[in-house]
Amino acid sequence: RAEPGAGRPMRLILKDGRERALARRHPWILSGAVDRVEGAPVAGDVLVVQAANGARLAVAAWSPQSQIRGRVLSFDAAVRIDEAFVRARISAANAGHHPTTDLRRYDIDHWFATPRETGWQALTGACDRPF
Repeated sequence: RAEPGAGRPMRLILKDGRERALARRHPWILSGAVDRVEGAPVAGDVLVVQAANGARLAVAAWSPQSQIRGRVLSFDAAVRIDEAFVRARISAANAGHHPTTDLRRYDIDHWFATPRETGWQALTGACDRPF
């Protein structure tokens, strides 16, 4: 759906003073930090995250049913979240892996094509965050 740079982006506006965690590069936006949301996002939509003063801080995936309402995808609020972004993040995570965990054996094009498996996990957010 909507993403930054594609028309008027949806926004997640933080309460005053709640931008400090993002300034420390914490990737979660908890429900108590959210002042309001502009637009009508559904789960998984990309929102621009703004401080109470209007400063653009990040882009995040919206999760309205979770206590973690936003999961930061990039601390660059102008970045476009698209296939190229995902490919770059996967490649960066792969480059940082321990030599015994070589993800080059996985065909990255496979992730964007018709699946041959029902699912598998090669990367984890906790270990593979090349912010």
